[in-house]
Amino acid sequence: MQNIREQYRTEMAAAIGVGLLYGWLILHKSNVPSRVIWFIGPLIVLVCASRCLFLLVHNRFIAGYLMRIEETAFGDDTNLPGWERYLSQLNSQRGYRSYLASANTATLAVWTFGFCASIVISFLLSR
Repeated sequence: MQNIREQYRTEMAAAIGVGLLYGWLILHKSNVPSRVIWFIGPLIVLVCASRCLFLLVHNRFIAGYLMRIEETAFGDDTNLPGWERYLSQLNSQRGYRSYLASANTATLAVWTFGFCASIVISFLLSR
């Protein structure tokens, strides 16, 4: 749960940080000594996206570990399968894991779009 909260905080920090950076640069455009400063925004997006990827991978490792613990602790108990095994059952019944995979793909697409958009914005505003 902590990793998910950290992921949301990272997303919020990226949006606020890049927005504040561009706002300040636009207001002080005449004082900006170099065009390179405009490209700090894409760097912020890249760092935050990398952190979110790390948190996502870490969550996957935790999920695998929890599933092993649940198999040992609960055995074949169908009334109390444990969260990860419950999700695994949903996967076989409704394709829930495919939903998670598409959510991860959408997240990757949003970060990629944000990175590309910040590069384009930096290029256009730095002129």
